[in-house]
Amino acid sequence: PRGNWHTTLVKDTQLNQVFLSQSISGQVVTFDLAGYTLTLNAGQIGTQWTGCLMKGGNVTAATGELIIYGESGGRPTWRIEANIVDYGTTPVAVTCSTGYGGVVLAGQNTYSGGTFISSYNTLYGQATTEANNAMALGTGPVHMGGGRLIVENDVPMNLGNDVITEEPSGLVGRNTLWARPFSPATMLDPNFAETDVHTFGALTFLPETGLTFVSGNSAGGGAMGLKFTGTTTLQGGEDTFFIDTYTRVYLAGKVTGAGKLVLKTNGSSSSILTLSGAGNDWSGGTEVYNGRLVVAAGSDLGNGGVLYVGSGAAVTAPRIQNSTDVTLNGPVTLTGSHTTSVVKTLTINGTYVDLGSGLLVVKNGDVNAIEAQVTSGMNMASGYWDGPGIRSSTAAADTNFYTGIGVLDN
Repeated sequence: PRGNWHTTLVKDTQLNQVFLSQSISGQVVTFDLAGYTLTLNAGQIGTQWTGCLMKGGNVTAATGELIIYGESGGRPTWRIEANIVDYGTTPVAVTCSTGYGGVVLAGQNTYSGGTFISSYNTLYGQATTEANNAMALGTGPVHMGGGRLIVENDVPMNLGNDVITEEPSGLVGRNTLWARPFSPATMLDPNFAETDVHTFGALTFLPETGLTFVSGNSAGGGAMGLKFTGTTTLQGGEDTFFIDTYTRVYLAGKVTGAGKLVLKTNGSSSSILTLSGAGNDWSGGTEVYNGRLVVAAGSDLGNGGVLYVGSGAAVTAPRIQNSTDVTLNGPVTLTGSHTTSVVKTLTINGTYVDLGSGLLVVKNGDVNAIEAQVTSGMNMASGYWDGPGIRSSTAAADTNFYTGIGVLDN
């Protein structure tokens, strides 16, 4: 159809598929289900251009998979305000594969087969799937296969869906999860609280995959953070968090698995990944190239593997737990009270590790090199325990100078 066009169901209806094409900018093609159920036997909803709306009832797929797609020649956009539901007792999965353009899921959706966002293609780039209410993504997991998921609301939403990253290693960074406000005028304080978040369940990285996290709108800033309350599983290889400016990501559940946690940002200290779950035991190591990694009290910085901190990065944690080789080009602050950190080797390049009141065990350390780092950290010439090397904020705060760092050669 061309121009504004409208059709309305008058009863429950079965069709093979629906394909609408609107080529006039600003016009809308509307398919009103009027409270009835539309069953698609071939399970496909397609479009070639913008401005297609389905509303006012339920839609389901007899095949168990509802594919929402756009042909590659245009800028396909679907807005699905109808409720997407299971086909009787058969779970329905929703696949969003729009090529270039997007689909808005705006219904009170109860489908349980999961959402598959596989809308990246080499010719037209990254398409979008938008969810603007807490039920938009149904009840199953969200599979990120190279596309962009925009969670759009001005208030925190508890979506609860698990998220699984699945894109090939060659597409690392093209998966995007974006917390975006409705209005471009919604520019909240970049220091927003942890309660200002959209909440998901578990987070799973398949081996050698990545996920980009973005918060705010075209004006910049941090409107909403993104929080995962379930277990985060790093299955293997380098599992990469790309975090944008003024974006906060919170992992409130346990972080586990054989993978390496890699944090990369655009270089901003306002890009923060916070771990607060108990019993973190991922074993592949940690590399923080820029941004900030914050490990809250009661949580841990993995269990084993290397620890690398880049020059544009900073790490705060209660302790370093059984790391092998530690290389610091950016600072590490240990906040635990009288905790013990254990490392195999320690290399500090022009920065510091702040022990606080803790104990640091360097298994393969050279005592002379360690003593030199402690002397540097003491900073006797111009300060007290605030220099580069190995230092202590607890000692620096002791105005009576009773507290310091000692070195024991075992």
